[in-house]
Amino acid sequence: MSTDLLQQLLEVDQKAREQERIHLIQNFFNLGVSIKIIAEATSVSVEDVKRIIK
Repeated sequence: MSTDLLQQLLEVDQKAREQERIHLIQNFFNLGVSIKIIAEATSVSVEDVKRIIK
C-alpha cells in the first residue's frame, strides 16, 4: 500500500472519529447531560463543547 493512500485512509478515519465525537456530544447535551460532565467524559474542553452544541 502506498504511503499516500495510507495517509488518506488515516485522515478519513480521523475525520470520521471526530464527526462521531461531535454527534455523541450533541446527543448527550440533548439528553440533558451538563456541558461540564460532557467535557470531563470526552476530554474536550468546556469551551469546545459549547462551540460544538451551538
